[in-house]
Amino acid sequence: MLAAQGKSISEEVNALLKRRLAELEGVEASAQSNEDYEALKSQHLKLVEEVKRLTKPLEKDGVYESLMRFAHALGLDLTDLHNVEEIATKILQNWKSQLDQDVQPSHIHLFITLLEKGKQKKDIERKLTEMRLKAAPTENVCY
Repeated sequence: MLAAQGKSISEEVNALLKRRLAELEGVEASAQSNEDYEALKSQHLKLVEEVKRLTKPLEKDGVYESLMRFAHALGLDLTDLHNVEEIATKILQNWKSQLDQDVQPSHIHLFITLLEKGKQKKDIERKLTEMRLKAAPTENVCY
């Protein structure tokens, strides 16, 4: 579960210890939320780079677009990728009969990994948006 979130066990334990120490020392919640914010930003940067890294070989081999069309046809929700697990199963069950012969098993597994990382990235982007909106001034400023 932690690996799916892009965290190691030691990172999670460190975060838990910091939160508990902050509670014991009476540190305000804002300091903790700032740490959480910084951690999310760091995770987001890592995921952006990983998504780019995973996309490149699929584009290079000329299969990225057909895989995206196939996933979309199977019902992939591109707005938040909430149904990646369901679509991954459908891809694995149907790819041989539905896609070009150029698509290899390695492409399929690379693409599913890309979808999983993309989902994590979108989840973090949603959290970052929420945090940034909460931190924004409450005035309605129009320029």
